[in-house]
Amino acid sequence: MTPLHFASTGDIMTKGKLMKEIIRRVYGPERDRMFWHRIDIIGDIAVIRKPFDVDYSELQPLAEEILRSIPYIKSVWATASPVDGDYRLREFVHLAGEKRSETIYKEHGCRFKVDIRRVYITPRLSFEHERIAKTVNEGEVVINMYAGVGPFSIIMAKKKKRMLAQAVELLRPGGRLLYTTCSVLPEEGEEVVEWILQQRRDIEIVPLHGPYEESPILPGTMRAWPHKHETTGFFYALLEKRL
Repeated sequence: MTPLHFASTGDIMTKGKLMKEIIRRVYGPERDRMFWHRIDIIGDIAVIRKPFDVDYSELQPLAEEILRSIPYIKSVWATASPVDGDYRLREFVHLAGEKRSETIYKEHGCRFKVDIRRVYITPRLSFEHERIAKTVNEGEVVINMYAGVGPFSIIMAKKKKRMLAQAVELLRPGGRLLYTTCSVLPEEGEEVVEWILQQRRDIEIVPLHGPYEESPILPGTMRAWPHKHETTGFFYALLEKRL
């Protein structure tokens, strides 16, 4: 059987049509409405939200067909409980493929290393993550309580690139700017500075020497680690506009 692929061109199936076709192969057109809107793709893991009146054994053929039809899917799980508890977690049952619940989930250009059994994550909130990020203005401070893997915060942090670009534009030749962020995430620290250096050839890093340690990702910048320095995680980069 020829695998199907996600694409945006008109003559190839969209994601929704693809899933509907896979389900129709397994259950026929009479039951496709029961299942097709219940499948989420999180990285290389497919999650089937089990209908109440369906046994797990009935989901096994669907799981195997998903693996055959979508080559990059490596593992298929089914939900075994509703979202519950302080951490909004579900229980899962492994159906097919690799018995692995950890994956790299990508959304709006950001990457999240997640374990679906240990943290709540759903692609169904993708539009909301982007919508809220677009409402954040320069200079605002966002407190994201109960953030989980932090999709709201990290997608918002992408805007820091534009904010930092505006700041270095105001520097005089020879002027310096200290960029710092209260985060251990490279997406909010090193990757932002690397992007600026690629965009602006007149900006360079002035190496920092203590009191913390050099970033293992971007030489010349500095990291404070909670487990090493008894402080909140911080990133520091001193930037200078060339004369």
